[in-house]
Amino acid sequence: MSRGFKTFFITFLVGLLVFGLAASYILNNYVDDFIDQMFGLGETSKTESTASEDDTSSDASLTDVSSDASRDDVSYSDDFAGESMGTLMIFENAAGEADTIILVRRSKENTRAFATVIPADTRMYIDGKNTELRDLLKTRDAAFFAAKTEAITGVAINYYMIVPFENVNAFAQSLFAKFTNLTYTAPYAMVEIKEPEEDESTDEGSGESVAEGESAAPEYIVNITAGKHTLDADMFVGVLYFYLDGSAEKHNALVEGLASTLFTQMYTSSNKSAITDVAEALLSLANTNMTKENVQDNIDIITSYTSFSTTFIKYPGTYRELAGKNIYFNPDIDSAISAFKAYR
Repeated sequence: MSRGFKTFFITFLVGLLVFGLAASYILNNYVDDFIDQMFGLGETSKTESTASEDDTSSDASLTDVSSDASRDDVSYSDDFAGESMGTLMIFENAAGEADTIILVRRSKENTRAFATVIPADTRMYIDGKNTELRDLLKTRDAAFFAAKTEAITGVAINYYMIVPFENVNAFAQSLFAKFTNLTYTAPYAMVEIKEPEEDESTDEGSGESVAEGESAAPEYIVNITAGKHTLDADMFVGVLYFYLDGSAEKHNALVEGLASTLFTQMYTSSNKSAITDVAEALLSLANTNMTKENVQDNIDIITSYTSFSTTFIKYPGTYRELAGKNIYFNPDIDSAISAFKAYR
């Protein structure tokens, strides 16, 4: 073998090795990201710990709460001094998802209370993937859900109550059988109609015959006029699940108004016995870690809501939209923790 050929062969092998290493590095570090960007596959799949504080609308502000280390700077036990109570209330939808999420916190020592509606479509980075809060109940238990809620609020949760969709009507009936004098002011008309099928032979509501090919009178699922009403079970459920124009953001605002008016009228010292009496029936219809004895032991702080300095805090963050529709909610977790901590 000639010296020239040997030199060429060695140079060829070294070049091949260097090229292979370089190609491997490029494929592993750049091509996947390039493909994700081209096809929108990786829009929110990664988090950036160096995101600027004012860039709250960026997907980089999503926080990985799958690890306890992601929130080591939050000390739940120290955030709210003295005798206090944090309660998480969740109402599921027909798909078994968390549809409405309400967090209430009361501090007896500081005579303060606050509540917030946490958007169910809040997107978080959990266990290596983007997950919306509403979906957690499908695969995880209530304690896990409560822990993740603590992580995005910095608020210690003592009790949780999750009402399955099939129990919501019974829950409302039990509640408003005891509280018959509550009022609610609807901010706008809420109408949802279920159209009966054309081949039905009778109008189920009246029993009257319907000519072939004609439609029976529309069945109202929700029919609430704007203005003040006496709040009953049907209205409560109607408002709770009403989405104007399919907007999750408008739904959250509606639930905030409903919860605010309900809490200020229910949680008063004059209702101690009524709340204690109805507690067992309500708790039996929910997945909860609260007992009737817990309610009795905490009845003073529960009914102090209206005597405290109270506020409803809008959970900070931004909605991502596509064609004018809410797709998911991007939480500003740091701002949320600061907001709740400032009101302890």
